[in-house]
Amino acid sequence: MTMVPSFRYSVLLFLLMTVSFFLHWKALEILSRTIDLGHLLPFYVMNYIMGVAIVSALIFLSKNKGEVLGFVFMAGSLVKFAVFFMVFYPELHENDASKKATFILFFIPYILSVITEVWYLIRFLNKQS
Repeated sequence: MTMVPSFRYSVLLFLLMTVSFFLHWKALEILSRTIDLGHLLPFYVMNYIMGVAIVSALIFLSKNKGEVLGFVFMAGSLVKFAVFFMVFYPELHENDASKKATFILFFIPYILSVITEVWYLIRFLNKQS
């Protein structure tokens, strides 16, 4: 029995995000930048949910609409940034130092999810051809 590709990806991304979350949290603790769990976790959850949605959409579209996959991928990345800047950024920054720290809190799970998306989709699409 083979797993559905989007389910396999969701399990892989969940494991990577979980490990990354704990490493990220520990690194912040070591650097004496203790942060509330409620501030860090939403960045990981949002990137996980959107990453799974984007990959699922791309897998679905790869069967019939292969010519639009690049546009859908880029639109997904744009939506991730838009959600960050509209939802999370305004409430978390107060000064310039806080702006950088807030962006880094978002950027680590973002880059992890994008790298995983690209890696998984390359492997998936190469198997399809």
